[in-house]
Amino acid sequence: MKVKTVAAILRRSGFKKALVSDKVTSVIASLKSTHDAVFVFDKKGKFCGVVNLYHSFLKKKADFHEKVERCLFSPPLLTRLTTIEEAARLMVESRLYLLPVVEEENFLGVVFVEDILKWARKRKIFERSISRSLVLKPPAFIDFTKTVAQALELMIDEKTSRLIVTDKEGRAVGMLTLYDLRQFLAKPEEKLSLASMVPIKKEFAGQKVDKFYHRTLFSVNDDAVVSKAAALMKENGIGSVVVFSYKNPGKPIGLISLRGLLKMIISRNEVPSQVSTSRAFGKESLQLAKTKALEKLEQILKTNSQFAHKIKTVSLDLREIAKGKKSDRLPLLEATARVRLSDRNQTLFTKVRGRKVVFLVDKVIHKIKSLLGRR
Repeated sequence: MKVKTVAAILRRSGFKKALVSDKVTSVIASLKSTHDAVFVFDKKGKFCGVVNLYHSFLKKKADFHEKVERCLFSPPLLTRLTTIEEAARLMVESRLYLLPVVEEENFLGVVFVEDILKWARKRKIFERSISRSLVLKPPAFIDFTKTVAQALELMIDEKTSRLIVTDKEGRAVGMLTLYDLRQFLAKPEEKLSLASMVPIKKEFAGQKVDKFYHRTLFSVNDDAVVSKAAALMKENGIGSVVVFSYKNPGKPIGLISLRGLLKMIISRNEVPSQVSTSRAFGKESLQLAKTKALEKLEQILKTNSQFAHKIKTVSLDLREIAKGKKSDRLPLLEATARVRLSDRNQTLFTKVRGRKVVFLVDKVIHKIKSLLGRR
């Protein structure tokens, strides 16, 4: 299949713009989701960055009365030759679902996540069941009687912008997102406590979650195909759907988000098909899978500006620990990753198991990043 670049899906209009001199209050109201963005320019028309809820307010203590230039985030820059898969990878890493296309400081337009997903659906890569295609991250739950401040603290701790709201009996009754709390994200007049890191106005800190969450939960069972979840997101203008187990439908087991769909696009060509469909890898296929997995691990970690300076070497061992049954289709694999740090001569170690190589490596990367982030 011919490699497609973002030139095929580049939009030159339809995105939001602002000037660096604009007030945050006038810009923030136009954002439609946590991962939406306003593209900011100076008076001469030069692109300066974006304003985004996640980067500009959850990770910073911004003030709604400041000018836009005080809370800018510098997103990854695409060119017309950037592949669609690479654009998807950069969206995952930046948590920003529309990215600018810039060449020689000339702003050419924007690539939207909707157009990447539309491109992917034509290639039928979402027609497998959720249980066999995605590694679901366990959702974070919050009781509806908790406060807004507690909800934001939990979002920061869990590194998520979505919480499933539960009632007194622990039943899922709705969803609370960072977007729902956007009006409260601002520099507090006084600290909530000496230990607080939540950028929220003090007068709103004690309000209950019950006032703000959505009472409607869009959900699918884990035996449904991924395209069903993607269609639900598109039809309802939402960023995620809740996944229940068809064997035990009482409690959510995870979320499928736009981020998860983008990860599927990234990983679809990273391991040869003969490796991912074989019930028994064999030495040659296992070595090939190990090589591809290590290349991905090194690329992700060593090109990440936040972690690259901490890493000296990366090693990965991949072994088959159980043959695949007919019902499983794939053998059970175990990946062991070791990351030697540049300072202190220490080594981080993690071990995970799974049946699909590409998602196994994603789990390793997530764990390694979590360990690196604590140092």
